Amino acid sequence: MGPPGACLAARFGVVNSGFIVQGLALDALFALYAGDRWGHLWRGALRHLPYSPTAPALRVTAVAASLTALVPGTPHLLRATGSASGLNTTRIAERTGDFYALEAVYRLFVAVAVAGALLLAFRRRSAMPLRVPPALAWGGSAATACWGSWLSLSAC
Repeated sequence: MGPPGACLAARFGVVNSGFIVQGLALDALFALYAGDRWGHLWRGALRHLPYSPTAPALRVTAVAASLTALVPGTPHLLRATGSASGLNTTRIAERTGDFYALEAVYRLFVAVAVAGALLLAFRRRSAMPLRVPPALAWGGSAATACWGSWLSLSAC
């Protein structure tokens, strides 16, 4: 028999790998479903979207949401660049390269969500495919919300 922690570590890897595979499968299946269901709406370029009378309100909302996203994004950016602000002494001592990479990825998800929202709100005669901005906004905001929710629930 090996050390007591070895069995636990093996189970942890198997269980988490299973959740990762399940999450990727659900993402792929939803992407296929969404393509079948709403794919006709995502064809063309951003410049082909018709003008909407609610465009000014959409722009104000997108800017407000982007500024709001800076609130959780700023601490992650600071921590990714080495700041210890807001961390307890134990967490400061445990920082590794993984910690810095994860903080940078958090910030990347926020930036991707903001970019998608602003591209949709301020569509400037762009030849960008119409499916790119919603995918950015959906993917970035989903990753940010899900990871933040998980951290909130597991912090107890």
